Amino acid sequence: MVFRSIFRFFQNLFRSVKYSIMGDCADAKLVSRVTVPPIPKLGDMHMYWVWRMLIKSYLDAIGLWSGNHPKESAHTKFVLLSTLEIWVVRREYDEMSSRSIFEDLEERYAITNNDKRDSMYNF
Repeated sequence: MVFRSIFRFFQNLFRSVKYSIMGDCADAKLVSRVTVPPIPKLGDMHMYWVWRMLIKSYLDAIGLWSGNHPKESAHTKFVLLSTLEIWVVRREYDEMSSRSIFEDLEERYAITNNDKRDSMYNF
């Protein structure tokens, strides 16, 4: 009897935490599908390629990657923005599409081979 009540308590606790992690939502099924992947946050150009590989792999695994860019969806935009450091996020990202955000990040943080060669000789 005591074990049953303890079990129910924890079962209800886990259920309520599961539904409240992402805030209030009318559809509990939507809450369980939106997860923040354990991807390190992008903060500078040294982390860009690791971040890009992990984002691409994660979005591809859940069917939100197409060709060389992310597909357009609210989930994709959430994943992209949630894996950025606060100082990387721009105010314009609120109005931009997922693809535009990704291209802007690539333009800002991707190091090309010419940049690498130039930076080696600038010490």
